[in-house]
Amino acid sequence: MPVDSDAAALGARIKSARTRKRMTLKVLSTRASLSESFLSQMERGLTQASISSVRRIAEALEIQVSDLFDTGATADSHLVRRADHPRIAFGDGATKTLLTAQRNLQNIEVLQASLVVGGSTGVNAYAHGDSEELLVVLSGQVKVEIGDEVHHLHHGDTLSYSSAQPHRLINAGDQPSELIWIVSPPSY
Repeated sequence: MPVDSDAAALGARIKSARTRKRMTLKVLSTRASLSESFLSQMERGLTQASISSVRRIAEALEIQVSDLFDTGATADSHLVRRADHPRIAFGDGATKTLLTAQRNLQNIEVLQASLVVGGSTGVNAYAHGDSEELLVVLSGQVKVEIGDEVHHLHHGDTLSYSSAQPHRLINAGDQPSELIWIVSPPSY
């Protein structure tokens, strides 16, 4: 049984990208340094991946992470309706939604994230690119680990850091957390 519809949709997009490239699971496994069984489960929507794993898969497929978001928007569209915001499941009990129209803004990317109680961006901290990130807590409480630093954030708190620093977020409260990430330049 699939973890949820977002995980199943992401898995289907990964499988589609892999088959378009005529790549076997074994080759993708080697290139992404992830097990074949994990990738198979992901493609079938039976498990979620950390952000780090999704990035490694995209790199191995030689595509952008944003290509794994499902959007019906055209390449020149600047408007994305709420129902059309592309979503991706990641980490443990987390969902990320791309709020900016793909590839139209060259200097900024805005994402909304939801973390269930106890949810996180993954077991391990991850780093990506060399962008500046601004995290805004819309609701709930999150613990943010950046290198050896630990920050406890609540509704309305913000934190900025470099995406090159290994970082991890955990919902530290008893309610779901809603967050906004503003990334410049875009990491996709």
